[in-house]
Amino acid sequence: MKVLLHWRMVLQSCSLCINMLLWLDSVPTLTMLTILRTFLDQKEHAKGQLLMLHGNTHRPPLIHRQLDEERVSWLALAWDRQVQVAKLVKSKMIRHKDWKLDSAAVGIAWLNDQMLAVLNLKGQLCLFSKDGSELRRTIFILDGFVFDDSILYHTHFSNRFGNPERHFNNSVAVRGATVYILGPSFLTVSRLLPWKERIEALKMAGDWMGALDMAMKLYDGHTQGVVDLPRTVDSIRGAIMPYLVELLLSYIGYVFEYISIALSNHTGKGGAIDGLIDADRSLLTQREEQYARVGGVAVEFCVHIGRNDILFDTVFSKFVAAQSGGIFLEVLEPYILKDMLGSLPPEIMQALVEHYSGKGWLQRVEQCILHMDISSLDFNQVVRLCREHGLYGALIYLFNQGLNDFRTPLEELLSVIQNATRKDATSTCYRMLVYLKYCFQGLAFPPGHGTIPRAQLHAVRKELLQFMLEDSKMLTSEVFKGFSSSSGKCPNICYLLWMDTEATLEVVKCAFAQENFEPTSSTLDASVSKDEEDTDIESPDSQNILLQSVVDAIIHIVGLENEAIHSVVVGTAESEESELWPSVSDFGHIVEFVSFFVSYKRANASQRVLKHILKYLTSSTTSYDDKKMPPQKEVLQLFNVVPQTDWNSDYVLNLCLDAHFHQACGMIYTARNQNLAALDSYMKDTMEPYHAFIFINKKLLQLASDEALSFRSTVISRFAELVNLSRECAFVLVIDHFHDEIQQ
Repeated sequence: MKVLLHWRMVLQSCSLCINMLLWLDSVPTLTMLTILRTFLDQKEHAKGQLLMLHGNTHRPPLIHRQLDEERVSWLALAWDRQVQVAKLVKSKMIRHKDWKLDSAAVGIAWLNDQMLAVLNLKGQLCLFSKDGSELRRTIFILDGFVFDDSILYHTHFSNRFGNPERHFNNSVAVRGATVYILGPSFLTVSRLLPWKERIEALKMAGDWMGALDMAMKLYDGHTQGVVDLPRTVDSIRGAIMPYLVELLLSYIGYVFEYISIALSNHTGKGGAIDGLIDADRSLLTQREEQYARVGGVAVEFCVHIGRNDILFDTVFSKFVAAQSGGIFLEVLEPYILKDMLGSLPPEIMQALVEHYSGKGWLQRVEQCILHMDISSLDFNQVVRLCREHGLYGALIYLFNQGLNDFRTPLEELLSVIQNATRKDATSTCYRMLVYLKYCFQGLAFPPGHGTIPRAQLHAVRKELLQFMLEDSKMLTSEVFKGFSSSSGKCPNICYLLWMDTEATLEVVKCAFAQENFEPTSSTLDASVSKDEEDTDIESPDSQNILLQSVVDAIIHIVGLENEAIHSVVVGTAESEESELWPSVSDFGHIVEFVSFFVSYKRANASQRVLKHILKYLTSSTTSYDDKKMPPQKEVLQLFNVVPQTDWNSDYVLNLCLDAHFHQACGMIYTARNQNLAALDSYMKDTMEPYHAFIFINKKLLQLASDEALSFRSTVISRFAELVNLSRECAFVLVIDHFHDEIQQ
């Protein structure tokens, strides 16, 4: 774009002379030449430059000097294709920048304190910054003229060969933002366009994007090549802001009018949308794309200049008037997800949610809410919209982040589950479980929003667990009636157990279980120390008390304190939709949950509860995978932590014999001091034969006198079986205890 305008003034006489050297301060010319000579004496090419000053065999340098606001004098020199800028600070000349031109200079002048105007032999007028960056370039030779017709020169000086040489002294001058170039018969005036005229020129040329881009650059303070704006960015923004708003609205009006005319010409009905749909659906698609393109430009422009009020008031109103309000709302989505729009006015939020809900885009509008600044929203309005449209992920986010409230979202989700059928409530149930799991693990919900502060984590866990143990207030639900009639009460956790017992218990376990349990007598201390390290404030006693409350509640719901467990019927017995809880697999998950914490000394259980646990673990229905501990290992761990007085050894021994739990049988026999029976049991365990040798080694070290002799004899008599069981272990046993009886 050309920003320099030219016009010609025919002169009555060519005697007009414009002084090319403009001194903007009161320093005498002789003093300046002395300073310049001192400056050049320090350069490697000082001799040649001084010759130019004196007008010897080289072209004299073109010199221009100015004074800026801080009283620092600037000096610009140009000769041949070289430009040099220096500054005078406290009577000391300092080189600032030098650069080369693509054509020899014929004139140089300061256009203001930041720009240099340089004319060259190609007839070009170039604008440079003080740092040598080229800002603009145009041709000052008018059409139909040549170089010699456009600028005045003389040939009073000759070169070393005696040939006259052109000199352009006093042919270029600057006043304000205007450059005057004196020609033989006319004066060429080049004016640097003001910022507003530049944008208007782009508009008139139809380059709206270029005009808006220039406007945004000016707003950012990129004013190189502009001479009619304030110096500070804030002052610039204040000066141009009204025009920026006017420019955007003009652009929108121009494009909307163009679209309307195009549709009118196509349908012949004034651009009616109904007629357009019948006539040509592809044109309707093009119309929507054009409106979306305008909306994107408007959003980016308003966000860039910080005028969201214009965006959501005037601009949105124009789209609504053009029956394209929905398109405008859809345009907002990517900018919200990129965090460029952190808040929306209440009426825009209302329209956005309703528009997206009508199109079935609930997940998309929920993602928009998750990217908004809660403090800038109408909280009550957004909560109401989330409730009405089932945006529970956004609802959790609003309460957690906005009010630091973790309980209310649970109440909201539970209310949905209580008032829906099992099929309809499934998705809400799993959302609730995911929310609980994140909170128990110390993570903020939804995913990707950081963590819960460590100082708050214990209180959050306790609050949520206590809510799950509270009695349900929905007295009319089928789940409440079923659990109440069976166990006498219905805590809130019953709804989750009824929906998915395994998933619910795994989530609850996240509030207490540690990643690494050591099944030893010091397990409790180790896990407690990990808890303290994990939460910083949670005491072992308070955590175990809360865990015991959860375990007791589950035991009571299922009826593990009774001989027969409870069977909960949800729905009427005659109804085909009635369901029985717990199923066999559900009961197994509950028993494994209780057994897990009892075996690690995190919770206590009565004899009757232990009886149910051991009966389940030794039953043929028990199954396990790689993620679970084998049933026999669980039984052994229970034996290690539960006093023998709490379980009937005869009853448990029969269970273990039927289940072929040889290690468990060996442990029971050992507790009864029946060593030979214990040895038989251990030797039957071909999967882990080393237990038999560990038992033998231990007893040989413990027993004395006749018991020791009898036991040694039994081991020797069965040595062939031990060799078959494990040759390596048998060899070590001989070396350690039977080296004197090797032959035998």
